[in-house]
Amino acid sequence: MQVTTEHIAMIEEELESHWEAELASATSNAYEGRRLLSVAPVEAYAGADQAGSRRFVAVRLDADRRKSLAARFPRSSKGILVESVEQGGGRITFFLREQAGVPGAVFPAVMLDVLEAGEGASVETATRAALERFSSWQAALSRQAGGMTAPEARGIIGELVVARDLVQPQLGTSGLVEAWRSPEDDHIHDFVGATWELEVKTAIAPGTYFHVSAEGQLEPAPDNRMFLAAVELEPAGEGTSLNGLVHQLLSGPELTAEVTEALHNAMIRRGALLKTEGGEAAQQYRVVSVDLFEVRNGFPLLPRRSLPGGVSALHYAVSLSACLQYKVDHGVLSDVLMNRGNGQ
Repeated sequence: MQVTTEHIAMIEEELESHWEAELASATSNAYEGRRLLSVAPVEAYAGADQAGSRRFVAVRLDADRRKSLAARFPRSSKGILVESVEQGGGRITFFLREQAGVPGAVFPAVMLDVLEAGEGASVETATRAALERFSSWQAALSRQAGGMTAPEARGIIGELVVARDLVQPQLGTSGLVEAWRSPEDDHIHDFVGATWELEVKTAIAPGTYFHVSAEGQLEPAPDNRMFLAAVELEPAGEGTSLNGLVHQLLSGPELTAEVTEALHNAMIRRGALLKTEGGEAAQQYRVVSVDLFEVRNGFPLLPRRSLPGGVSALHYAVSLSACLQYKVDHGVLSDVLMNRGNGQ
């Protein structure tokens, strides 16, 4: 189902009106008896806690959906507490509750996005789509529940630039989503393929060094090739922004609804949509350069095997000038992504 801008505005207005009514009465964890999305199979309601200070959304699953979605049940994350209530006939209701410590705009933005995901899906997949969208938000909130800083925004811009210019042209959008690893995975690199791994570092030009923020961040799995993309940005009156890059990737040609949804969730997990309008997400930059290095023998790094026992949470800086002899053309990465360049 196609969700229009007008329909989104209607959902938002309905959600806010329910909350306003419940906050005014604030009766024993009540929620509005009328479903939020009357035209969708996602059974969701708005409510407020007894103190009248915290909002929640209640999502109800029937017995059939409960069995098929057990692995996707929502769990608590920063800023959102999840409580489950068993009901008769195998039904279960999840209460997604706003918590203190996050900006007031975050909870309604997340809830609206989750409801839109269910509204835009088919009858058969609506509940699954809504819960997968919430799971993606959990990954983002587990790392960052507050406002986005300038370095965080620039780091995500760098990833989006590399995704758009280096990865997507070779793998397509579905391949990009598969390679773009979320932070909760066991992988610590930004992009991972069957034979390669790619880490992105972003700095304001002229960049002279980059930070390594975890042990092994520049080390690939055995037999994989490791690449580092160094993105340099400079503030500009007219250029690209986090908001603009998100829109570009989500508006690409020939995107199916399924691939668009997967890409949307991948962007959420990486933090690209954990924002409010304006601020750092709207700051425009010019992409000065995207340099590519291959991390091989002799590359300046601290390998895990050299660290003394008990050393962890390692952070250090690497000079870009010390990496120049390892610089490669973008075509080298393209060949590896297309499985044409497996040799050293």
